[in-house]
Amino acid sequence: MKRWPERIVSTIYPHAMFADTFGPALQLWHGCALTAWFVCEGPYSRTDLPGMASFYEDELLALDELGTPIHKQLFTELSAAESRLGPLEELTSELTSDRALEVGIRISIGVGTRRAGFEILRDIITRHRRGWAKWYLDAYLHERWHSELKEVAWEFNRFLAAKGKPPTVKQFVVFGETAVGHWFGGSIADAYAVFGEKSPVTQTRVALMPANRAGLAGLVYRELGGRILPPEAAWEHRELFHAQFEIRRRADAAPRFVQLQEALGRVPTTKEFGADRWGQPDEVEILWTRFVQAVERSLPAARVLPKSNSSPARPMSSAQPVVPSKPATPARESAPQLVTTPTSGVKESGVGGFLKRIFKR
Repeated sequence: MKRWPERIVSTIYPHAMFADTFGPALQLWHGCALTAWFVCEGPYSRTDLPGMASFYEDELLALDELGTPIHKQLFTELSAAESRLGPLEELTSELTSDRALEVGIRISIGVGTRRAGFEILRDIITRHRRGWAKWYLDAYLHERWHSELKEVAWEFNRFLAAKGKPPTVKQFVVFGETAVGHWFGGSIADAYAVFGEKSPVTQTRVALMPANRAGLAGLVYRELGGRILPPEAAWEHRELFHAQFEIRRRADAAPRFVQLQEALGRVPTTKEFGADRWGQPDEVEILWTRFVQAVERSLPAARVLPKSNSSPARPMSSAQPVVPSKPATPARESAPQLVTTPTSGVKESGVGGFLKRIFKR
C-alpha cells in the first residue's frame, strides 16, 4: 500500500493478516494448543507443560495490560494433567538403500517421542479459552482497534501541529498502514471517515487474486512442469531435485505476481518482480515468459477452487467453560479528538464480529 496507496490490493497471506489483527490473544491460545499437540504427538516441543506460563510470558503480560487476563488455573491444570498422559514412546525414521548396493541397508533413527492423551490437554485449553472469550473477548477486541486508531490519530495530530497541514496520502500510510489494513480492509477513505476528515485519495479496489492462494501456486507448479519427487531424490538425483526446487520457488511467488499486477494495473516487468535474478541474462526472458503464461493459464482454474481443503473441526468437549472470578475490566473511555467509533470494519457484521464468532468456537 505504501508504494501504490491509490489502489486497494489483495493481501498475499490473509491468515497471517488475521493473526496479526487479533494479536496476543490468538498467539497465546494458538501457542498453548500447539504445545499440547507437540508434547503429545511429538517429535518435540519448544517447552514442556510446567514451563508454558514462562514461555508465553510476553503474551500473558500483554493481555494483563489490556485488562483481559488469562486465568492462572489454566497452567495449573495443564501441569497436573501431565501425570495422566501415556508413557513416552520413541518415534523413529527409517532410511533404506538397496539400489546402489547388492545388499540393502536399513537405518532406524530416533527423531523424538510422543505420548497418548492429547484430548485431555485439548479439552482443558478449550474450556479456559471459552471462559476467557465469554468474559473478555468483546473488551479485548475493543482495546485492539481502539489502541491502534488512537495511535494513528496521535500521529495525525502531531503531523498537523508540526507542518500546519494534513499529511499527504503517502505520508499518512507511513504511520497508518497497519491500522488501515487491520480494520478497514485497506480503505484509507474509511479510516479518514472515522477521524471526520476527507480522504486525500480516491482508491480503486482491484480483485484479481483467487481466494485459494496455495491452490494457485500448486496449479502454476504443474504448469511449469513441477512434479512430486520421492525423498531419496535429494541424494540420488541432485540435479533433478534442484530443478524441481527452483520450479517450486517460482510457483510459490505466483500470488505475489497477482498482487503486483493488481497494484500496477498491468503485468509487472522482470525488474519490478525481481525475476531479473532468476538466472543468466539469456535465461531470464525465457523463464519469465513461461512463468507469466503459467499464471495466466492457472488463474481461471484457481478462482473456482474451494477456499480451503481442511476437514471439519473435531468435536470438542462439552464441559462448561472456566470463567474468571470477576467481570471484564471496563474499556477506557478516553480517546483523542479524532477517534470515533469505527465504520463497518468493526461492527458485528464486519471484522470484529467475524473475529468473535471464530474465537468462541
